[in-house]
Amino acid sequence: MSQKNINTDETLKGANLIVAYSLEIDCPYCNAELDLSDHDKNRCFSGPIFNNRSDDLVGETVNCPDCEKEFIIENVGF
Repeated sequence: MSQKNINTDETLKGANLIVAYSLEIDCPYCNAELDLSDHDKNRCFSGPIFNNRSDDLVGETVNCPDCEKEFIIENVGF
């Protein structure tokens, strides 16, 4: 972690921190690579991740847009 500048004579420039994320999963039927963050309008996938409840996603269903089959999330890894 960086230290805060305690020298008031020196002016520090500010910068914006941008959070970018993806929720990648492969369809077990057709092997399509999906990013669930692209289909997460209601935050049903990202909500548990960002609230330290990733285990809540185990057992949730996902619909593959390529082969149109449904499958479940078995595990959440980081």
